[in-house]
Amino acid sequence: MPNGDSFSLFSSVKTVRDLLQRKLAHDAPAKEELEAGLHEIEALWEELRARSDELAIERQRYTEFFDYAPEAYIITDCHGVMREVNRAAVELLGVAARSLCGKPLANLVPEDGRREFRSHVLRASSEPDGEVSAWRGALAPQGRKMPIHFRLRAMPVAEGGLAPLCWLLRRTD
Repeated sequence: MPNGDSFSLFSSVKTVRDLLQRKLAHDAPAKEELEAGLHEIEALWEELRARSDELAIERQRYTEFFDYAPEAYIITDCHGVMREVNRAAVELLGVAARSLCGKPLANLVPEDGRREFRSHVLRASSEPDGEVSAWRGALAPQGRKMPIHFRLRAMPVAEGGLAPLCWLLRRTD
């Protein structure tokens, strides 16, 4: 039995099938054509559901890999707003993931390092080939300043899109 959004699609196909079967009850050639079309739709639906299940498994695998990586990783948008934060980053920063996501990473940079930080973000965002930018700076989550080695790379995107940024953070003391 289908589940989630696929259940809604399945129910819609079933409803349409029942309605058309009632309307075409006395028209045998049209009914056969309808049956063939509906069988094809059901086969396509099964194929779509199987592909959806595969994608869900792959997404779960990526999520677990990202979340349990031993290094502190953060994914930001092209402006440096945090979108994903793994467990190692949460432990390094000492701040809950829900408090980080949606906030600019620059907010955690001490005032005296923000200009350099922003220049690296701008440079990485404009690099079409995803070159790695690396530098030493600092973060100060909750006022606790710590030296950090930043590694930053823009992720590839379709032409004309804005590249998300992938960050690796290592404490250097």
